[in-house]
Amino acid sequence: MQVFGGTSILVTVGPALNDLNDYCWPDFGAFVTGTAEIFLELSEYDPDLQVEVLVRTTSVGAGEHMYLSGGSNDMVYGLYTSGRFFSAESFTMDALALGLPNIAPGIPEPATWALLITGFGLTGTALRRRRGVAA
Repeated sequence: MQVFGGTSILVTVGPALNDLNDYCWPDFGAFVTGTAEIFLELSEYDPDLQVEVLVRTTSVGAGEHMYLSGGSNDMVYGLYTSGRFFSAESFTMDALALGLPNIAPGIPEPATWALLITGFGLTGTALRRRRGVAA
């Protein structure tokens, strides 16, 4: 487990692309320890403006090993591309978590599986039917 420290820690998931499903998460969270209030700003990519936009800020007071998170198991507020943990004084952060603990990752649709299996079958058939070239 890695521990990070400072007054500002930025976590970026990936580049902002048109296909944000590969580059966003429903939550950022981590255990934090500090002597001052610690904040978490969550941003998501706005494809119309083509920039990241701050959409949610949450915080916890001073203390040891408190979980700071922007999401909820009951309500997914957005699909975030970056999160910034910050405080007026130095703090530590560990056990970074992307996503919510009780929300399963996306599963491909049946049509996607069917297309994948059909592609493998056609490739195998083409390889079997390949005829040898006469010398």
